[in-house]
Amino acid sequence: MLLDAWLPQPGTPTRAELVAAQTRAADTPVAPEPRRPPGFSTEPLPLVQDWPDAPCGYLLTDQRYAVCSRLAVLRDWPVADATGASAAEQADTLLDLARRL
Repeated sequence: MLLDAWLPQPGTPTRAELVAAQTRAADTPVAPEPRRPPGFSTEPLPLVQDWPDAPCGYLLTDQRYAVCSRLAVLRDWPVADATGASAAEQADTLLDLARRL
Protein backbone atom coordinates (compact mmCIF):
# COMPACT_ATOMS: atom_id res chain seq x y z
CA MET A 1 0.00 0.00 0.00
CA LEU A 2 1.34 3.41 -0.93
CA LEU A 3 0.21 6.66 0.67
CA ASP A 4 1.08 9.89 -1.18
CA ALA A 5 4.28 8.39 -2.54
CA TRP A 6 6.49 8.94 -5.56
CA LEU A 7 6.67 5.78 -7.66
CA PRO A 8 10.08 4.41 -8.62
CA GLN A 9 10.53 4.28 -12.37
CA PRO A 10 13.31 3.44 -14.81
CA GLY A 11 15.43 6.36 -15.95
CA THR A 12 15.24 8.40 -12.73
CA PRO A 13 18.56 7.86 -10.97
CA THR A 14 17.94 10.42 -8.17
CA ARG A 15 14.99 11.45 -5.99
CA ALA A 16 15.10 14.95 -7.46
CA GLU A 17 14.70 13.53 -10.99
CA LEU A 18 11.95 11.19 -9.82
CA VAL A 19 10.00 14.08 -8.27
CA ALA A 20 10.52 16.24 -11.37
CA ALA A 21 9.22 13.43 -13.61
CA GLN A 22 6.07 12.96 -11.52
CA THR A 23 5.22 16.57 -10.70
CA ARG A 24 3.24 18.90 -12.93
CA ALA A 25 4.54 22.46 -13.23
CA ALA A 26 1.15 23.76 -12.01
CA ASP A 27 1.33 21.77 -8.77
CA THR A 28 2.17 23.86 -5.74
CA PRO A 29 3.27 22.45 -2.41
CA VAL A 30 0.49 22.28 0.15
CA ALA A 31 2.91 21.98 3.07
CA PRO A 32 6.65 22.56 3.29
CA GLU A 33 8.80 19.54 2.59
CA PRO A 34 10.46 18.06 5.70
CA ARG A 35 14.14 18.73 6.31
CA ARG A 36 16.34 16.15 4.65
CA PRO A 37 19.99 15.22 5.16
CA PRO A 38 22.48 16.74 2.69
CA GLY A 39 22.54 14.84 -0.58
CA PHE A 40 19.19 13.11 0.04
CA SER A 41 17.68 14.35 -3.22
CA THR A 42 20.75 13.76 -5.33
CA GLU A 43 22.04 10.39 -4.10
CA PRO A 44 21.86 7.62 -6.74
CA LEU A 45 18.86 5.31 -6.35
CA PRO A 46 18.94 1.58 -7.13
CA LEU A 47 17.95 0.72 -10.69
CA VAL A 48 14.28 -0.27 -10.95
CA GLN A 49 13.08 -2.35 -13.87
CA ASP A 50 9.45 -2.60 -12.78
CA TRP A 51 7.25 -3.32 -9.80
CA PRO A 52 7.08 -6.91 -8.60
CA ASP A 53 3.98 -8.90 -9.42
CA ALA A 54 2.30 -8.31 -6.05
CA PRO A 55 -0.93 -6.63 -4.95
CA CYS A 56 -0.55 -2.92 -4.42
CA GLY A 57 -2.90 0.01 -3.81
CA TYR A 58 -2.54 3.79 -3.64
CA LEU A 59 -4.19 6.24 -1.23
CA LEU A 60 -4.15 9.89 -2.26
CA THR A 61 -4.55 12.49 0.49
CA ASP A 62 -2.45 15.32 -0.97
CA GLN A 63 -2.94 16.71 -4.48
CA ARG A 64 0.84 17.07 -4.89
CA TYR A 65 0.80 13.32 -5.59
CA ALA A 66 -2.11 13.31 -8.07
CA VAL A 67 0.21 12.39 -10.95
CA CYS A 68 1.42 9.38 -8.98
CA SER A 69 -2.13 8.23 -8.28
CA ARG A 70 -2.85 8.43 -12.02
CA LEU A 71 0.23 6.27 -12.66
CA ALA A 72 -1.17 3.75 -10.15
CA VAL A 73 -4.49 3.74 -12.05
CA LEU A 74 -2.57 2.98 -15.25
CA ARG A 75 -1.10 -0.06 -13.48
CA ASP A 76 -4.64 -1.22 -12.64
CA TRP A 77 -4.03 -0.77 -8.92
CA PRO A 78 -6.96 0.13 -6.71
CA VAL A 79 -6.72 3.85 -5.96
CA ALA A 80 -8.70 5.85 -3.42
CA ASP A 81 -8.85 9.64 -3.21
CA ALA A 82 -9.20 10.89 0.37
CA THR A 83 -8.06 14.43 -0.35
CA GLY A 84 -9.64 16.83 2.13
CA ALA A 85 -11.02 14.03 4.30
CA SER A 86 -10.59 13.98 8.07
CA ALA A 87 -8.01 11.64 9.61
CA ALA A 88 -10.80 9.22 10.61
CA GLU A 89 -12.23 9.24 7.07
CA GLN A 90 -8.74 8.69 5.63
CA ALA A 91 -8.25 5.71 7.95
CA ASP A 92 -11.60 4.23 6.86
CA THR A 93 -10.66 4.78 3.22
CA LEU A 94 -7.30 3.06 3.79
CA LEU A 95 -9.02 0.06 5.38
CA ASP A 96 -11.47 -0.16 2.48
CA LEU A 97 -8.59 0.02 0.01
CA ALA A 98 -6.74 -2.76 1.86
CA ARG A 99 -9.83 -4.97 1.64
CA ARG A 100 -9.90 -4.46 -2.13
CA LEU A 101 -6.41 -5.94 -2.55
